[in-house]
Amino acid sequence: LVLRKKPGGKILPSAHSVEREHAVLSGLAKAGQVPVPRPLALCTDASVLGTPFYLMSYVQVGGRGWHVMAMSRFMRTILLAL
Repeated sequence: LVLRKKPGGKILPSAHSVEREHAVLSGLAKAGQVPVPRPLALCTDASVLGTPFYLMSYVQVGGRGWHVMAMSRFMRTILLAL
């Protein structure tokens, strides 16, 4: 799994919009025309990790096809809590 989150500290409201990234990846994944990591969950509650974040599958570039890494127990717990 890959966790993408906004950086901590003061940023412009439109900068590092993980909500927008998640929406774009979701749309591309549903269209099926472009190989992208599979978006798994979006959390906009900043009290969880300090900033909004989303989880997506890990994509290994090169080799054959796409590879999704197995979830660690910690990440599985976070994902199930969302």
